[in-house]
Amino acid sequence: MRARESVSLRLVKAPSKAPRSSSSPAPSAPQSRPRRRARTAPPAVNLEDLPRIPISELLPPPFARLATASPALASVFTMAALLAPTQVAVVIEGARESGKEALARCIHEASRRAAGPFVVVNCRSYESESAGEGRASTFARALEKARGGTLVLDEPGALDFDAQDALLAALAVRDGARPSPRGLDVRAARARVIATTTVDLEEMVHQGRLREALFLELADARLALPTDGPGLARTGAGMGAARCA
Repeated sequence: MRARESVSLRLVKAPSKAPRSSSSPAPSAPQSRPRRRARTAPPAVNLEDLPRIPISELLPPPFARLATASPALASVFTMAALLAPTQVAVVIEGARESGKEALARCIHEASRRAAGPFVVVNCRSYESESAGEGRASTFARALEKARGGTLVLDEPGALDFDAQDALLAALAVRDGARPSPRGLDVRAARARVIATTTVDLEEMVHQGRLREALFLELADARLALPTDGPGLARTGAGMGAARCA
């Protein structure tokens, strides 16, 4: 019988592995942060000691001329100066002889259309022509005359409904919604329209005396110009403008 072999087991501690080498350098000792300087309170400023800059020196030259004549209306001139370089249609509301046309002229001069004509249409003296297309042609010719410039519609609220429709038709031609009348290229004229009025055109819409579509076409923005003495009106005197009946 084969002798049984004895087997002895012995636990051997595995050798510790060497630490893996890392390409990143060992972290450096934390650097001491520089001490912050103690903050000192800024010196107090008395607003009365600051130089006062006249509003006329902050506005473009056309509006600076008006601000000098009527400093009480500086806020109106500031808003007009912001609207001038844009393409929006503007309604200027104010009493008679308050200088509405002078303000319209300054908007024109401060815009990119300053080199173009400045044409004024007196809507009170508008006379309706025979039939549809002919009535629209009257305003279309005015838009053509103001090619590349500004067309001012004075008192559009005085137009009867037929004339209002004719004006809407002419503006639709300018915007490309309708073909130009024969011999006119109103769409290429791209004249900007400014309306001046002594009445509240929005109130006329509520009263049913003015087409809402015409009001929306004319009043992208509105400026209220209260009476401020004769200075502002005199500022506009002598400014040349082509006029259409």
